Amino acid sequence: MQIQKYLGVISVALFVVSVFIILFDFGETPAYVILPFFLLSVSFTLITGIFSTKRWRIALLSVYGTIILVFMVFALGFGFAHM
Repeated sequence: MQIQKYLGVISVALFVVSVFIILFDFGETPAYVILPFFLLSVSFTLITGIFSTKRWRIALLSVYGTIILVFMVFALGFGFAHM
């Protein structure tokens, strides 16, 4: 059985599940629980994206890179706006 062809689907599913968990938390969970969960889910999502097949790898890493880039631009923008 070749698991590499399913890693792209696993990566997308892990990303969607982690986003839903973080969005629907409503601030009830302390930050010291959410931050490690977020870092682990992003790490596993990127790792499964990297080890997936070539077509999935290109698509997933492009999407994840764009998401990270947009996040950094917004974070820097909010940081400069509140200086």
